[in-house]
Amino acid sequence: MEIAANTNCALKSNNIYFAYYIDTNMYKKIKIYLYGILRKSEKWTHTDMVYLAKGAYWLTIANIISSVSAFLLSIAFANLLLKETYGLYTFILSIVGILTIPTMAGINTALTSSVARGFEGSVIPALKTRIKWGLLGGLASIAVAGYYFINDNITLTICFLIGGIFIPLMNPLTVYGSFLAGKKLFKESSFFSSITKIVAAALMIATLFITSNIFIIILVYFSSYTFMRLLILFIILKRHKTNDKKEADTISYGKHLTVMNVFGTIVNQLDKLLMWHFLGATQLAIYVLALAPTAQIRSFLDVAKPLAFPKLSTQDGKVLKKTLPIKMIKLLLIIILIVVAFCFVAPYLYHLFFPKYLESIGFAQFYILILLFYPQKFMGQALTAHKKKRALYMIATINPIVKLALLITLIPLYGINGAIAAQILPLSVNTVLASYYFKKI
Repeated sequence: MEIAANTNCALKSNNIYFAYYIDTNMYKKIKIYLYGILRKSEKWTHTDMVYLAKGAYWLTIANIISSVSAFLLSIAFANLLLKETYGLYTFILSIVGILTIPTMAGINTALTSSVARGFEGSVIPALKTRIKWGLLGGLASIAVAGYYFINDNITLTICFLIGGIFIPLMNPLTVYGSFLAGKKLFKESSFFSSITKIVAAALMIATLFITSNIFIIILVYFSSYTFMRLLILFIILKRHKTNDKKEADTISYGKHLTVMNVFGTIVNQLDKLLMWHFLGATQLAIYVLALAPTAQIRSFLDVAKPLAFPKLSTQDGKVLKKTLPIKMIKLLLIIILIVVAFCFVAPYLYHLFFPKYLESIGFAQFYILILLFYPQKFMGQALTAHKKKRALYMIATINPIVKLALLITLIPLYGINGAIAAQILPLSVNTVLASYYFKKI
């Protein structure tokens, strides 16, 4: 009996080993096969596809989680809140988007570029600078609250007082993302980004189920993102000991990037403010739900941006001028397929998930056309990576001026269609400018 038992144990052990050996071998073969395919595809893409696949794998997972979270949150807003309340929420966040300008978002971009070249010591100075300047944004929010208090609007007064507390911290704490992107730690970056989005979305959805009180909704939004980012920053700084190397112009270049985008940031929020003023909260909610699907699709396309930026920072300008335009054309072909597919499925999507917002369908199909201009973003990234300040200032000034003129003209005349046209048309000017300066790198 003992011999039989031992024989059975040995057979089971051998079977387990054999199965493990087969699984390991199959995994290695699949890995080698996929590696071969990626290397062969480089003849068509002219891109390091192995690097792209490794980074894009984690960033895509993060974007899927982010998109699902945002999608579920959109469903909650669309079905649990009145259109007027949703419009009010959007209006408040649009104003806050302008008030966060002093937090110097451009420093994050400069920091990624510096860390990619080994200057990790700029992280803490970047954080301190962003928080210090962010205090101005907090004071500005309190001033806006004072304006609404004088005009007897207690709702907006309280909402902007809440914003004034969190503005100096909420966005500056994201410096950890720039550090991880510069170090090409895309897996870690994706993990923490996903956790933040999941927690924030879950808390917001739970809040919407419990109450439609705008004060509580705004408080949960700001506090969830701020405390999650603070916790993650602490974890990152504990896990990664940065070196002492600092690039002299990281902060100053970040300030330049912020200043050159001030006008653009204001204009990017102006569509919602004008919609609120001319058409009211309900139409603003319809407009926002029309833009939401394209924003989610764009977030998937944005996977390539953090992967590309460290590469663009270290590549020679002559090489970029030869290779980048070809990649952009191939990306455009993929985007055209996405646009056509979305226009077909949009009516089904809105009937199923946003039945109160069927008016948004046609506007969503119109707005998706903005993706056709998406590839030109990589020329802008190349200019940013190579610190072409004059070109960036020109693009960051002329494009918003055109957009501002169109928004002021078209929204009163054509409503939501005018707002969407004003978003799309300036990108043709932007493409011409970016192409011109890109050729001079």
